[in-house]
Amino acid sequence: TIHLATLGKKGIREVAEHSIQKTNYLKENLEKIGCNIPFKKSTYNEFVVKLNSQTNSALLKNGIIGGLDLGKYYPELSDHFLFCVTELNTREEIDNLIEVIKTCN
Repeated sequence: TIHLATLGKKGIREVAEHSIQKTNYLKENLEKIGCNIPFKKSTYNEFVVKLNSQTNSALLKNGIIGGLDLGKYYPELSDHFLFCVTELNTREEIDNLIEVIKTCN
């Protein structure tokens, strides 16, 4: 509450816009390297990607926390991972994530 109050109306909008831009950047670049984004609706900062099951291990070896394995909760979504991007993620972090995923798929 305090954080939102200090940001104000304009600041909250800027934070939301940064999150959306960074999320779209990641989604677009994952699709460019052949990743399947199964749900095409607009998203805010979370989205699902279908990846091979070794991807999260490879990400962790590179110091990156991967997506939430949705197959643990929804068996029909095995090899589907929920990724989250916020205004705090840098372009460099996102590009590193893309590079590691590119080597896995």
